[in-house]
Amino acid sequence: MTATTRPEPAATLVPLRFVPFDALAGRANVIVDGSATDGTVLCLSHWPGTPTPPELAADLSAQMAFRYLRHFDRHDGAAVVSNNHFDQDGLVSVLALSDPALALAHEDLLTDVAAAGDFGTYRLRDAARASMVISAYADPARSPLGEQMARADDPTGLLYEELLPRLVDVAVDPAPFEALWADEDAVLTASERCVADEVAIDEVPELDLAVIDVPEGAPAAGGHRFGGRWSAGLHPMALNNVTERTALLIRRGRHHELVYRYETWVQMRSRPVRPRVDLAPLAAHLGEIETGAPPGPRPVPAGCWRAWRPMVTPRAPSTPTASGRSSRTTWPPPPSRGTRSSGPEARRRRGDGSGSRFDGHRSRIGSQFGCGSWVRPVRGGRCATARRCRRRRTAPGRARRWRRGPAGSRPRRPRHRPSRWPARQPAGCRCRRR
Repeated sequence: MTATTRPEPAATLVPLRFVPFDALAGRANVIVDGSATDGTVLCLSHWPGTPTPPELAADLSAQMAFRYLRHFDRHDGAAVVSNNHFDQDGLVSVLALSDPALALAHEDLLTDVAAAGDFGTYRLRDAARASMVISAYADPARSPLGEQMARADDPTGLLYEELLPRLVDVAVDPAPFEALWADEDAVLTASERCVADEVAIDEVPELDLAVIDVPEGAPAAGGHRFGGRWSAGLHPMALNNVTERTALLIRRGRHHELVYRYETWVQMRSRPVRPRVDLAPLAAHLGEIETGAPPGPRPVPAGCWRAWRPMVTPRAPSTPTASGRSSRTTWPPPPSRGTRSSGPEARRRRGDGSGSRFDGHRSRIGSQFGCGSWVRPVRGGRCATARRCRRRRTAPGRARRWRRGPAGSRPRRPRHRPSRWPARQPAGCRCRRR
């Protein structure tokens, strides 16, 4: 087997200092794995529209950071590095520029950690376990830093400052952190065994699609995605490691789910990727023609097919502005991955005036009967079922009731309290009219 030869690092590698994104205050900076901001002189990111030098472009931002260590000549005047969100790829990228010697000594392992976090693939099991540990740290419910994160004004900066010194130790020997990865690692093992023995995968190369039939008794605990997110079902790494297709149609009993992998959103360089399409119209059409309700008195709910905040693949690159920031006129803002800097100033620097959080990692549609929970409506549609909406409570201890109208007339709609409705209730929902 031929070993991979890489160019030697630059003769002079002066480490950059990590500064939280909210504390940059316009000073000259290098941004990794995110979007440029005021004062950015170099951006090393696989996000769409970022002004990354073409000769440094790669599938992962961590790979770009390691490539830049072979040049290290384009950040004149910048002594700090930062990122606007926390995840595995961003953490490895920041370490590469803030401690080049240590990162270069473990380049292959750290790159695998970044791939495990962003793409849900791994070559080394220790890299997968390190990714699990990083995700656990970012999840306030499981994090050893949970109380500190709750009190911190900038949880993203706190996570970087706490994990940068520990990253190599976690990747090289994850055993001391077993409490954070043991349960998920067991799910990954069970999912891989199930994929090998019971799951049927039928690939359609011309559509870049894999149809995956999963038995109903398969593991369903799922696994982490990015920094602190969670995906139910089979562990994502168990599926992503056995197919290169970027669109996954997962069928489990009466549940169907079409998932676009994260590779379809970033700028992939190693291979062509079929662009995403907006799945919301398909979800609405499937909901209209759905006739497969389970036996019983319950009708087919109007929202049984639903799309999770669909995001299409950008069609054209954006144009860098005079300040070095990239224009986002051709696609929505980048997705939020894990814990992000918050506040009006952070939103202004990100160019996201509304502060909304887009999920570009798993644009998907799906159907599920009999779950008994409130079903998120398709954008622009009605509530999943008016019956459930009528049962919602207006205030503790006081149920909503239909008001009586004049004799022979239809009952009037109840007075709704907007604060009791889900934050993502669509503007066109009939139940919102008061």
